[in-house]
Amino acid sequence: VLSKKTLSAVTALAISGLVPAGFALAGELDITSELVASSSNVYVEQGATQSFNLIVKSDGNVTNANVTLPTKFTIAENGNITTSNSDTVNLAGKDDSEIVPVTIQVDSNLQPGTYSYTFNSADVSFTNINTTGAKLENKSVDTITFVVTKKQVLDTAAPVVTAIPDRAANTTGWYNQNVNVNFLAVDEEGGSGILPGSVSAPVTFSTDGTHTITGTASDIAGNIGTSSPITIKLDKTIPTISGNPDRQANSFGWYKDDVTVSFDADDALSGVASVTGNQTLGEGANQSVTGTATDYAGNTSAPATVSGINIDKTAPIISGSPDREANLNGWYNDDVVVTFTAKDNLSGVASFTQPVTLSEDGLNNYATGTATDYAGNTSTPATVSGLKIDKTKPVITIGGLTLENDGVVSSIGTFTLNQLATWSASDTLSGLATEDSGILNTATVGLHTKTLTATDKAGNTFEKT
Repeated sequence: VLSKKTLSAVTALAISGLVPAGFALAGELDITSELVASSSNVYVEQGATQSFNLIVKSDGNVTNANVTLPTKFTIAENGNITTSNSDTVNLAGKDDSEIVPVTIQVDSNLQPGTYSYTFNSADVSFTNINTTGAKLENKSVDTITFVVTKKQVLDTAAPVVTAIPDRAANTTGWYNQNVNVNFLAVDEEGGSGILPGSVSAPVTFSTDGTHTITGTASDIAGNIGTSSPITIKLDKTIPTISGNPDRQANSFGWYKDDVTVSFDADDALSGVASVTGNQTLGEGANQSVTGTATDYAGNTSAPATVSGINIDKTAPIISGSPDREANLNGWYNDDVVVTFTAKDNLSGVASFTQPVTLSEDGLNNYATGTATDYAGNTSTPATVSGLKIDKTKPVITIGGLTLENDGVVSSIGTFTLNQLATWSASDTLSGLATEDSGILNTATVGLHTKTLTATDKAGNTFEKT
């Protein structure tokens, strides 16, 4: 900051050869200015009026001459320099010098900078009182330079410093990549300005965590400003996630009902913002569910997959059949073995009813079987029914004597000549397939042999001789 200074005479400014035509001076004339420093320039602030001196010197044989100079310089807003007012000094002899006090007035809107003014014959006039031996010489063109500086103000306000991240945080206030923070400093209008190199250097945040930082800057007047603290929340670490079914499969690795898979996630820094919701699986083999989680910084986890999920909700199908067909009458006359077969299109048949042997006589013998698959589903029972079994031979009766099975009787029937002698057969279950009665021949005396045969509908035959 330039200090205010009282400008006074120091440096010489030569003005010569500016005498109007027709005049002659004995020797030469110099005009010099006095300034404040060792510079040849006149320093003045914007909008200020500054005093300084011009020195008029005789060089040669001047013995008596009057010199008239302008005493006011004005620099307009556009930089044009004009002169006004005047003062006359007398140079009484050789090497004489006189001081002419002058002022410079600068428009307040003039931009700081260097502005030069060259004296001309319209600015300086000479009256040669003693013309003896007078001679005019034009030595050089004389120029005065005005250095206009910025108007000084009292600066006690610190600069305003702002910390600016290279991008905005997400909607939850987190970043998931490195963040660069720059600092911007602004001095108040008309202030002394920011001191070059005083603004805090940019800072890069690359470590997970919550970071708080401030920056500073100085103005030329020495005031130091500090930014408001800015907090950077950085989380570059993805969450962890795991998934599990709602229960364990059976020992064969199968389920027989829908399975719900849920996911759990964890994030140690910004926290879990979202996680894949529960998913319910229906029937199928080798099914899988994949889930992900996202934290509040926007990091997404690696996928978590729950697989080997086998679901079979469909019971197996079972069917049964006898080991052979019944006879033409629909009867069996021996044990019947019912065999079952089962199938399951998904998990497969784990077990089913083994062959059943039916051995009891009856009109409606039956066998029931079931099957179970590896998922634990049990089939609807399969029943093979209506099996008619008759393993008992028919019965034959002769004249009141019953012959059955092996045909053993307690005595031999005795009949008289031409006595009516009959036989009959019966079967209590399947019924007779042959004749149920007949007449024995008693027309001749003697011992007669007769073979009687009875067959039921099941194919059981009883024969007696």
